[in-house]
Amino acid sequence: MAGTHVIKVNSWGYARFAHHQVYLSETMAEEYIEFRPNKDDTAFWACYRNFKIGEFSTENGKLINRKIRRL
Repeated sequence: MAGTHVIKVNSWGYARFAHHQVYLSETMAEEYIEFRPNKDDTAFWACYRNFKIGEFSTENGKLINRKIRRL
């Protein structure tokens, strides 16, 4: 899962990435989100503009952390 990927969020607030469908928020509907792997490829960050908005497991796609922070 090397590199970053830009994915469009569907109208229900979900995005499909790394064989997982992850829920972000209905307020993110139709926006483009960048997905970035962490250093050891155990998780990936969902990034919007210059913010990390969620961290998800690469193993099962479950939300790990929802704390929003600047990149």
